[in-house]
Amino acid sequence: MAGLYAEACGSFCSLSHIVRAPADSAALLPAMLGNVQSQKAFGGLIRLGKKRAPSGDWLPRKCHPQRSMPLKNGSRNNRPHGLEIAFSNRRRSQGSVQADTTDTSARRLQQSRMALAGLTQALTVSERHSAEVQKKLEALAEANSYLRSKLIEVERKVVMASHLAYHDALTGLPNRRLLLDRLNQAIARPSRHKRRVALVFFDVDGFKAINDRLGHANGDRVLKEIARRLSGCLRATDTACRYGGDEFIVMLPELEGEQGAAAVVRKIRAHLAAPYLVDGALITVTLSIGTAVYPEDARDCHQLIKLADAAMYSVKTDGSAQSGREKSADRSASGGRHP
Repeated sequence: MAGLYAEACGSFCSLSHIVRAPADSAALLPAMLGNVQSQKAFGGLIRLGKKRAPSGDWLPRKCHPQRSMPLKNGSRNNRPHGLEIAFSNRRRSQGSVQADTTDTSARRLQQSRMALAGLTQALTVSERHSAEVQKKLEALAEANSYLRSKLIEVERKVVMASHLAYHDALTGLPNRRLLLDRLNQAIARPSRHKRRVALVFFDVDGFKAINDRLGHANGDRVLKEIARRLSGCLRATDTACRYGGDEFIVMLPELEGEQGAAAVVRKIRAHLAAPYLVDGALITVTLSIGTAVYPEDARDCHQLIKLADAAMYSVKTDGSAQSGREKSADRSASGGRHP
């Protein structure tokens, strides 16, 4: 019976109004319920809250939760009324649900706080690791920049060493090694039109006196100016070489005839004959020039250089340089001064 009371109590918001309702509500309330058991339960519930009138009708009676039910012998029953038991069970169930809900919310809140604390700690560790990684990246970037600068310096030194290996350090002209390499290639290259390769060998007359009178620094300036003028009056295919000291060799490949070398010699002499301004003074120089032509004078590069050197030395010894003449190689000569 108590279960039926509790079911009835759960279907309405306030049962106190039902108990205090007029007598005709006892007939309306069972009609509103869905099943027969609920109607019987609520009919009995209403009768429990009424007292019989002299006419025999049931009248509503006030019920208080603390008041006990009177017994037939006039004594009071201290046991709680059935309605009070229903209210008490409902309040207990509601309190239990609220307590469970509060405990669940508290547990979820604690779990959320623990998760937030874990995330905060993980974020702190991540930031620390990120800072360490950033420092390492900066160190690597600095090391990379240092290595890049070193690599650029090494490449520059390699280029400089390669240049110095094949060029004169003072004038920047090709040295003996590069001249021999190019001369061998020019001689070995087959020519359909039987063109010649000529060597023009010359030195500066009285250059020792220039060094003694003006100093070696001013003598180097004169050599640099000679190299600059010499490079300016040659073709792109020609090679001007500082052979040593004040001696220079010009290789003229692909010449059409023997007169082609003579024209180049005149051009060189005209460009180098102009005065030089050295330490506030103007000086002029004269040249001793000898020539040799492949294949008429020699069949290999070393013999060709010796013949051109011998022709130049012959001009210097007989005084032809003062008259501005050059001499071709003597094909019967065995060689010049250089081995």
